[in-house]
Amino acid sequence: MTGFRVVLALALGLGPIIGLSPVAAQDDDSAAELAQIKKELLALCDAGDPDACLDASNIADAEALKAACAEGMPLGCYNLGARIAVGDGPLDPSPEMAVRLFARACNLGLAHGCNDLGDHFRRGEGVPQSNARAAEAYRRALAIDPAHERASASLASLPAE
Repeated sequence: MTGFRVVLALALGLGPIIGLSPVAAQDDDSAAELAQIKKELLALCDAGDPDACLDASNIADAEALKAACAEGMPLGCYNLGARIAVGDGPLDPSPEMAVRLFARACNLGLAHGCNDLGDHFRRGEGVPQSNARAAEAYRRALAIDPAHERASASLASLPAE
Protein backbone atom coordinates (compact mmCIF):
# COMPACT_ATOMS: atom_id res chain seq x y z
CA MET A 1 0.00 0.00 0.00
CA THR A 2 2.13 2.83 -1.31
CA GLY A 3 1.75 6.04 0.62
CA PHE A 4 -0.17 4.28 3.36
CA ARG A 5 1.75 6.08 6.10
CA VAL A 6 0.78 9.48 4.67
CA VAL A 7 -2.81 8.35 4.20
CA LEU A 8 -2.93 7.02 7.75
CA ALA A 9 -1.34 10.14 9.23
CA LEU A 10 -3.72 12.47 7.43
CA ALA A 11 -6.80 10.31 7.92
CA LEU A 12 -6.08 9.93 11.61
CA GLY A 13 -5.70 13.69 11.80
CA LEU A 14 -2.14 13.52 13.08
CA GLY A 15 -1.09 16.59 11.11
CA PRO A 16 -2.02 19.16 13.78
CA ILE A 17 -0.91 16.90 16.66
CA ILE A 18 2.58 16.40 15.23
CA GLY A 19 2.95 19.94 13.95
CA LEU A 20 2.08 19.56 10.27
CA SER A 21 -0.07 22.12 8.52
CA PRO A 22 -3.61 20.80 8.13
CA VAL A 23 -4.85 20.49 4.57
CA ALA A 24 -8.60 19.92 4.73
CA ALA A 25 -9.08 18.59 1.21
CA GLN A 26 -6.27 16.08 1.62
CA ASP A 27 -7.61 15.07 5.03
CA ASP A 28 -11.06 14.40 3.53
CA ASP A 29 -9.58 12.42 0.63
CA SER A 30 -7.27 10.51 2.98
CA ALA A 31 -10.09 9.70 5.39
CA ALA A 32 -12.12 8.31 2.50
CA GLU A 33 -9.12 6.32 1.27
CA LEU A 34 -8.49 4.94 4.76
CA ALA A 35 -12.16 3.94 5.07
CA GLN A 36 -11.86 2.10 1.76
CA ILE A 37 -8.63 0.38 2.86
CA LYS A 38 -10.29 -0.70 6.12
CA LYS A 39 -13.30 -2.03 4.19
CA GLU A 40 -11.03 -4.03 1.88
CA LEU A 41 -9.00 -5.38 4.79
CA LEU A 42 -12.13 -6.45 6.66
CA ALA A 43 -13.40 -8.24 3.53
CA LEU A 44 -10.08 -10.08 3.21
CA CYS A 45 -10.21 -10.85 6.93
CA ASP A 46 -13.71 -12.30 6.56
CA ALA A 47 -12.35 -14.42 3.70
CA GLY A 48 -9.79 -15.91 6.08
CA ASP A 49 -6.67 -13.76 5.52
CA PRO A 50 -5.06 -13.42 8.98
CA ASP A 51 -2.67 -10.67 7.84
CA ALA A 52 -5.62 -8.54 6.74
CA CYS A 53 -7.26 -9.11 10.13
CA LEU A 54 -4.09 -7.92 11.86
CA ASP A 55 -3.78 -4.85 9.63
CA ALA A 56 -7.43 -3.90 10.22
CA SER A 57 -6.88 -4.28 13.96
CA ASN A 58 -3.70 -2.18 13.81
CA ILE A 59 -5.57 0.62 12.06
CA ALA A 60 -8.23 0.59 14.77
CA ASP A 61 -5.50 0.62 17.44
CA ALA A 62 -3.77 3.56 15.73
CA GLU A 63 -7.07 5.44 15.64
CA ALA A 64 -7.54 4.87 19.38
CA LEU A 65 -3.97 5.98 20.17
CA LYS A 66 -4.42 9.09 18.04
CA ALA A 67 -7.60 9.96 19.93
CA ALA A 68 -5.82 9.48 23.25
CA CYS A 69 -2.92 11.68 22.12
CA ALA A 70 -5.31 14.37 20.91
CA GLU A 71 -6.94 14.35 24.35
CA GLY A 72 -3.56 15.05 25.95
CA MET A 73 -2.82 11.52 27.15
CA PRO A 74 0.96 11.13 26.90
CA LEU A 75 0.89 7.33 26.64
CA GLY A 76 -1.30 7.60 23.54
CA CYS A 77 1.29 9.85 21.90
CA TYR A 78 4.18 7.70 23.07
CA ASN A 79 2.69 4.37 21.98
CA LEU A 80 1.68 5.72 18.58
CA GLY A 81 5.17 7.18 18.19
CA ALA A 82 6.74 3.85 19.11
CA ARG A 83 4.62 2.04 16.52
CA ILE A 84 5.36 4.58 13.80
CA ALA A 85 9.10 4.60 14.64
CA VAL A 86 9.42 0.93 13.66
CA GLY A 87 6.60 0.63 11.14
CA ASP A 88 4.39 -1.64 13.20
CA GLY A 89 1.66 -3.46 11.29
CA PRO A 90 0.37 -1.46 8.35
CA LEU A 91 2.29 1.64 9.40
CA ASP A 92 5.35 2.51 7.36
CA PRO A 93 8.30 3.62 9.50
CA SER A 94 8.51 7.39 9.89
CA PRO A 95 11.19 8.61 12.28
CA GLU A 96 10.12 12.22 11.67
CA MET A 97 6.54 11.53 12.75
CA ALA A 98 7.76 9.43 15.70
CA VAL A 99 9.97 12.30 16.90
CA ARG A 100 7.01 14.67 16.89
CA LEU A 101 4.90 12.21 18.87
CA PHE A 102 7.71 11.54 21.36
CA ALA A 103 8.18 15.31 21.79
CA ARG A 104 4.46 15.70 22.48
CA ALA A 105 4.56 12.85 25.03
CA CYS A 106 7.61 14.47 26.65
CA ASN A 107 5.90 17.87 26.76
CA LEU A 108 2.92 16.17 28.41
CA GLY A 109 5.23 14.87 31.16
CA LEU A 110 6.09 11.30 30.11
CA ALA A 111 9.73 10.45 30.85
CA HIS A 112 9.74 7.62 28.28
CA GLY A 113 8.76 10.14 25.59
CA CYS A 114 11.69 12.38 26.55
CA ASN A 115 14.06 9.41 26.59
CA ASP A 116 13.03 8.17 23.16
CA LEU A 117 13.22 11.72 21.82
CA GLY A 118 16.78 11.83 23.14
CA ASP A 119 17.55 8.52 21.44
CA HIS A 120 16.39 9.92 18.10
CA PHE A 121 18.58 13.02 18.52
CA ARG A 122 21.51 10.83 19.52
CA ARG A 123 21.18 8.67 16.40
CA GLY A 124 19.98 11.41 14.05
CA GLU A 125 16.76 9.55 13.23
CA GLY A 126 14.06 11.91 12.00
CA VAL A 127 16.05 14.93 13.20
CA PRO A 128 19.59 16.20 12.69
CA GLN A 129 22.01 14.34 14.95
CA SER A 130 22.74 16.36 18.08
CA ASN A 131 24.28 15.09 21.30
CA ALA A 132 23.39 18.40 22.95
CA ARG A 133 19.70 18.00 22.10
CA ALA A 134 19.86 14.34 23.16
CA ALA A 135 21.33 15.37 26.52
CA GLU A 136 18.60 17.98 26.93
CA ALA A 137 15.91 15.35 26.30
CA TYR A 138 17.53 12.86 28.69
CA ARG A 139 17.74 15.56 31.37
CA ARG A 140 14.04 16.31 30.88
CA ALA A 141 13.29 12.60 31.32
CA LEU A 142 15.28 12.59 34.56
CA ALA A 143 13.56 15.75 35.78
CA ILE A 144 10.24 13.97 35.32
CA ASP A 145 11.44 10.65 36.73
CA PRO A 146 14.81 10.79 38.54
CA ALA A 147 14.90 6.97 38.64
CA HIS A 148 14.59 6.55 34.83
CA GLU A 149 17.46 4.13 34.29
CA ARG A 150 17.60 4.29 30.48
CA ALA A 151 17.76 8.10 30.46
CA SER A 152 20.42 8.09 33.17
CA ALA A 153 22.56 5.51 31.34
CA SER A 154 22.09 7.25 27.99
CA LEU A 155 23.06 10.63 29.42
CA ALA A 156 26.14 9.17 31.11
CA SER A 157 27.30 7.51 27.88
CA LEU A 158 26.99 10.58 25.66
CA PRO A 159 30.32 11.94 24.43
CA ALA A 160 31.15 15.46 25.56
CA GLU A 161 30.59 18.12 22.91
